[in-house]
Amino acid sequence: MKKLISAHSHLLTKPVELDFFADKFSQIWLLELPNIIEIPGYTRPSTEDEILAVAKQFPGLYLPFKWVDFRKGPDQIDRAVEKGFIGFKGICPQKSYDDESYFPIYERIAKYHCPMVFHTGYVSTPAYSKRCPDFGYQAGNMRPASLYTLAHLFPEITFVAAHFGVPWERELFDLEIRLLPNFYIDLSGGHSEDILNIVAEHAHHEALLPGGEKGLFADKFLLGLDAYLGHPQLHQDVYAYCNEFVAELEKKAAGTVWEKSVPGILAGNAERIMKENHLL
Repeated sequence: MKKLISAHSHLLTKPVELDFFADKFSQIWLLELPNIIEIPGYTRPSTEDEILAVAKQFPGLYLPFKWVDFRKGPDQIDRAVEKGFIGFKGICPQKSYDDESYFPIYERIAKYHCPMVFHTGYVSTPAYSKRCPDFGYQAGNMRPASLYTLAHLFPEITFVAAHFGVPWERELFDLEIRLLPNFYIDLSGGHSEDILNIVAEHAHHEALLPGGEKGLFADKFLLGLDAYLGHPQLHQDVYAYCNEFVAELEKKAAGTVWEKSVPGILAGNAERIMKENHLL
C-alpha cells in the first residue's frame, strides 16, 4: 500500500467512522472552515472543538489546522496554538491576502513557525441570501501573487497554495515561486485533469527546497483531496477518487525525470513540512 498524506481535507460536524482512513493515510490535514457556512446536501463543517477532539482521538493521523478570521487580530493565533492547532487555513479574506493590515497575523504565525494553507483562485459563491457573513467572496483577493509577496516577507512561514490558483495558475510559474524555499502547492480542486497537465508540464523544472537544497518543482507539490470527511457514505468515494488521482499522477510521471518525486508528492513533501517546523 502506498504511503499517502492529504494536505487538504475538511471535517463535517458530528463526524463518525473516521477510523476508515487509519490504514490508508499516514496523515490527513483537517482544515477548519467557519461552522456557519452551508454545504449543499450535507451538514455544516465541524466546530473547532470537534476538529481538536478528532486530532486527539487519532494522534498523528488527523492534524488540526485553524481557520484564520482576517477581521480579528493576532491574538487568535496564540489561542489556537494553545488549544493544540499546529497550522492555519486562509480563505475568503475581505481584502487581499497580502494587505498590510493582515501583517500582524502573519507575524504571529511566523513566531510559531506554523504552516498555512491558503485557498487560491475562485471560490464557489452561494446565492446572495445564503452568503456566509464571515467570508469575502472576491476571487481577486486570493490570487497567487499575494502569497508570492508574503512568502518573501515571512520566510518563517511555510505557505501552501491550494488549487493551483485557478484561473490564475500561470501566475505561479511567471513569478517563479519554485525558487521560494517556503512555498508549496497542493494539488486539490476537483479539476484534476487540468491540474495533472500543469504538473506534467512544469514538474521537471529546478526548484529550491528549505535549507537551500536544490530539487525539482515536483518536490514542492502536495497531494490534497479537498474532501469532506465524517459521513460514512462519503468515505468510499473519497478514497476511490484519491486512488484514481494517484494512478493518473503516476501515469503522467512514468519515464520522466520527476518520476522519482512521486512518493514525495504523495506523502514525503508534507512530512518534510512537518519536520521542518518541528510539529511532529
